[in-house]
Amino acid sequence: MRRSTWCCTPTPPRPTARTLRRFDFIIGSIHGQFRLDRAAQTERLVRAASNPFVTVIGHMTGRQLLRRSGYELDIERVLTACAAHGVAVEVNGLPGAR
Repeated sequence: MRRSTWCCTPTPPRPTARTLRRFDFIIGSIHGQFRLDRAAQTERLVRAASNPFVTVIGHMTGRQLLRRSGYELDIERVLTACAAHGVAVEVNGLPGAR
């Protein structure tokens, strides 16, 4: 099974549609810029959920149990976008998981 993790940065690298079609699933995740305001973080994830190639949003809140608070975002709006586009959401509650 082929997979790809695509970082939801404000200016992400733009893989081609030809490349993205080759994967069985693609995970859109935020890996930086955790201090953006609520509207900006929400928009990043909504944009990722709206991407026709993204099949999963990874670690949606940015929180690491017992290590780091999550970033501010409108979870309801992100989940609504995921539902509208058939995108799954990763749920991880294991302290210390990376």
